[in-house]
Amino acid sequence: MIFTQSKTLPIVMLILANLVPLFGVFAFGWTVSAILVVYWVESVIIGILNIPRTFAATGSGKLFTSLFFAVHYGLFCAGHAFFLGELFGAGPDFESLKNGGPLLWTALTFFISHLVSLIARISRGEFKNKRPSEQLMAPYDRVIIMHISVLFGGFGMIRFGAPIGALVLLIVLKTAVDLTAHMRENHKGLTTPQV
Repeated sequence: MIFTQSKTLPIVMLILANLVPLFGVFAFGWTVSAILVVYWVESVIIGILNIPRTFAATGSGKLFTSLFFAVHYGLFCAGHAFFLGELFGAGPDFESLKNGGPLLWTALTFFISHLVSLIARISRGEFKNKRPSEQLMAPYDRVIIMHISVLFGGFGMIRFGAPIGALVLLIVLKTAVDLTAHMRENHKGLTTPQV
Protein backbone atom coordinates (compact mmCIF):
# COMPACT_ATOMS: atom_id res chain seq x y z
CA MET A 1 0.00 0.00 0.00
CA ILE A 2 1.48 3.34 -1.09
CA PHE A 3 0.34 5.17 2.05
CA THR A 4 2.14 2.82 4.42
CA GLN A 5 5.35 2.68 2.37
CA SER A 6 5.66 6.44 1.89
CA LYS A 7 8.31 8.12 4.00
CA THR A 8 7.65 11.54 2.49
CA LEU A 9 3.91 11.71 3.27
CA PRO A 10 4.44 12.04 7.07
CA ILE A 11 7.01 14.80 6.43
CA VAL A 12 4.61 16.66 4.11
CA MET A 13 1.82 16.30 6.69
CA LEU A 14 4.14 17.60 9.44
CA ILE A 15 5.05 20.68 7.41
CA LEU A 16 1.41 21.37 6.49
CA ALA A 17 0.30 21.03 10.13
CA ASN A 18 3.03 23.46 11.18
CA LEU A 19 1.80 25.98 8.62
CA VAL A 20 -1.62 26.17 10.28
CA PRO A 21 -0.39 28.27 13.27
CA LEU A 22 1.16 30.60 10.70
CA PHE A 23 -2.30 31.04 9.22
CA GLY A 24 -3.60 31.69 12.75
CA VAL A 25 -1.12 34.53 13.21
CA PHE A 26 -2.22 36.29 10.03
CA ALA A 27 -5.94 35.39 9.98
CA PHE A 28 -6.81 35.47 13.69
CA GLY A 29 -4.07 37.63 15.20
CA TRP A 30 -2.80 34.83 17.43
CA THR A 31 -0.42 35.85 20.19
CA VAL A 32 2.59 34.02 21.63
CA SER A 33 0.43 32.34 24.27
CA ALA A 34 -2.05 31.01 21.68
CA ILE A 35 0.78 29.44 19.69
CA LEU A 36 2.34 27.96 22.83
CA VAL A 37 -1.02 26.41 23.80
CA VAL A 38 -1.34 24.81 20.35
CA TYR A 39 2.17 23.37 20.73
CA TRP A 40 1.25 22.14 24.22
CA VAL A 41 -1.71 20.26 22.72
CA GLU A 42 0.66 18.75 20.17
CA SER A 43 2.77 17.44 23.07
CA VAL A 44 -0.32 15.80 24.55
CA ILE A 45 -1.08 14.21 21.16
CA ILE A 46 2.49 12.87 20.89
CA GLY A 47 2.06 11.31 24.33
CA ILE A 48 -1.31 9.72 23.55
CA LEU A 49 0.02 8.21 20.33
CA ASN A 50 3.02 6.81 22.18
CA ILE A 51 0.72 4.22 23.77
CA PRO A 52 0.07 2.31 20.51
CA ARG A 53 3.78 2.70 19.68
CA THR A 54 4.61 0.98 22.99
CA PHE A 55 2.22 -1.88 22.19
CA ALA A 56 3.84 -2.24 18.76
CA ALA A 57 7.26 -2.70 20.42
CA THR A 58 8.77 -6.14 21.04
CA GLY A 59 8.92 -7.63 24.51
CA SER A 60 6.90 -7.94 27.68
CA GLY A 61 5.58 -5.35 30.13
CA LYS A 62 3.68 -3.30 27.54
CA LEU A 63 0.62 -2.68 29.72
CA PHE A 64 2.60 -1.64 32.81
CA THR A 65 4.93 0.53 30.72
CA SER A 66 1.97 2.23 29.04
CA LEU A 67 0.19 2.91 32.35
CA PHE A 68 3.37 4.26 33.94
CA PHE A 69 3.99 6.46 30.91
CA ALA A 70 0.39 7.77 30.93
CA VAL A 71 0.69 8.91 34.56
CA HIS A 72 4.22 10.30 34.29
CA TYR A 73 3.71 12.07 30.96
CA GLY A 74 0.30 13.31 32.09
CA LEU A 75 1.90 14.99 35.12
CA PHE A 76 4.59 16.46 32.85
CA CYS A 77 1.93 17.97 30.56
CA ALA A 78 -0.12 19.24 33.51
CA GLY A 79 2.94 20.99 34.93
CA HIS A 80 3.69 22.47 31.54
CA ALA A 81 0.10 23.77 31.23
CA PHE A 82 0.36 25.41 34.66
CA PHE A 83 3.66 26.99 33.61
CA LEU A 84 2.07 28.39 30.42
CA GLY A 85 -0.87 29.78 32.38
CA GLU A 86 1.27 31.48 35.02
CA LEU A 87 4.13 32.84 32.92
CA PHE A 88 2.44 33.49 29.58
CA GLY A 89 -1.14 34.25 30.72
CA ALA A 90 -2.42 31.39 28.56
CA GLY A 91 -5.61 30.83 30.60
CA PRO A 92 -7.93 32.46 28.01
CA ASP A 93 -6.30 30.42 25.24
CA PHE A 94 -6.91 27.19 27.15
CA GLU A 95 -10.56 28.27 27.55
CA SER A 96 -10.75 29.01 23.83
CA LEU A 97 -9.40 25.53 23.16
CA LYS A 98 -12.13 23.97 25.32
CA ASN A 99 -14.84 25.94 23.53
CA GLY A 100 -13.75 24.82 20.06
CA GLY A 101 -12.82 27.13 17.24
CA PRO A 102 -9.51 27.79 15.47
CA LEU A 103 -7.20 26.55 18.25
CA LEU A 104 -9.03 23.23 18.46
CA TRP A 105 -9.04 22.80 14.67
CA THR A 106 -5.32 23.53 14.60
CA ALA A 107 -4.77 20.87 17.26
CA LEU A 108 -6.73 18.46 15.04
CA THR A 109 -4.32 19.06 12.15
CA PHE A 110 -1.43 18.10 14.43
CA PHE A 111 -3.32 14.96 15.49
CA ILE A 112 -3.85 13.96 11.85
CA SER A 113 -0.18 14.60 11.04
CA HIS A 114 1.10 12.47 13.92
CA LEU A 115 -1.50 9.74 13.25
CA VAL A 116 -0.37 9.47 9.60
CA SER A 117 3.23 9.09 10.80
CA LEU A 118 2.21 6.48 13.39
CA ILE A 119 0.28 4.35 10.87
CA ALA A 120 3.09 4.51 8.33
CA ARG A 121 5.74 3.53 10.88
CA ILE A 122 3.73 0.72 12.48
CA SER A 123 2.94 -0.73 9.04
CA ARG A 124 6.67 -0.76 8.23
CA GLY A 125 7.36 -2.59 11.53
CA GLU A 126 9.69 0.09 12.84
CA PHE A 127 8.70 -0.31 16.49
CA LYS A 128 9.55 -4.02 16.50
CA ASN A 129 13.17 -2.91 16.87
CA LYS A 130 12.42 -1.36 20.28
CA ARG A 131 11.59 -2.67 23.72
CA PRO A 132 8.58 -1.10 25.52
CA SER A 133 10.92 0.55 28.05
CA GLU A 134 12.83 2.26 25.21
CA GLN A 135 9.63 3.48 23.60
CA LEU A 136 8.49 4.89 26.96
CA MET A 137 11.26 7.50 26.82
CA ALA A 138 11.03 8.31 23.10
CA PRO A 139 8.58 11.26 23.27
CA TYR A 140 10.56 13.12 25.93
CA ASP A 141 13.55 13.83 23.69
CA ARG A 142 11.39 15.31 20.96
CA VAL A 143 9.01 17.24 23.21
CA ILE A 144 11.65 18.68 25.55
CA ILE A 145 13.89 19.92 22.72
CA MET A 146 10.88 21.36 20.88
CA HIS A 147 9.54 23.17 23.93
CA ILE A 148 12.88 24.54 25.10
CA SER A 149 13.27 26.12 21.65
CA VAL A 150 9.71 27.44 21.61
CA LEU A 151 9.74 28.72 25.21
CA PHE A 152 13.00 30.59 24.76
CA GLY A 153 11.51 32.15 21.63
CA GLY A 154 8.35 32.99 23.57
CA PHE A 155 10.28 34.64 26.40
CA GLY A 156 12.26 36.65 23.87
CA MET A 157 9.06 37.94 22.30
CA ILE A 158 7.57 38.88 25.67
CA ARG A 159 10.76 40.74 26.53
CA PHE A 160 11.20 42.54 23.22
CA GLY A 161 7.65 42.57 21.85
CA ALA A 162 6.01 40.17 19.43
CA PRO A 163 5.77 41.63 15.94
CA ILE A 164 4.42 39.31 13.26
CA GLY A 165 7.94 38.69 11.98
CA ALA A 166 9.02 37.33 15.37
CA LEU A 167 5.98 35.03 15.56
CA VAL A 168 6.74 33.74 12.07
CA LEU A 169 10.35 33.11 13.10
CA LEU A 170 9.16 31.20 16.19
CA ILE A 171 6.95 28.96 14.02
CA VAL A 172 9.77 28.37 11.51
CA LEU A 173 12.17 27.50 14.35
CA LYS A 174 9.70 25.06 15.86
CA THR A 175 9.06 23.44 12.45
CA ALA A 176 12.80 22.98 11.86
CA VAL A 177 13.28 21.41 15.30
CA ASP A 178 10.25 19.19 14.70
CA LEU A 179 11.50 18.01 11.29
CA THR A 180 14.95 17.24 12.70
CA ALA A 181 13.43 15.21 15.55
CA HIS A 182 11.13 13.37 13.13
CA MET A 183 14.03 12.38 10.85
CA ARG A 184 16.16 11.28 13.81
CA GLU A 185 13.27 9.22 15.20
CA ASN A 186 12.74 7.49 11.87
CA HIS A 187 16.47 6.81 11.49
CA LYS A 188 16.61 5.24 14.96
CA GLY A 189 13.52 3.16 14.22
CA LEU A 190 15.21 1.67 11.16
CA THR A 191 18.71 1.14 12.56
CA THR A 192 18.18 -0.08 16.14
CA PRO A 193 19.19 -3.76 16.32
CA GLN A 194 16.45 -6.34 16.91
CA VAL A 195 16.29 -7.57 20.51
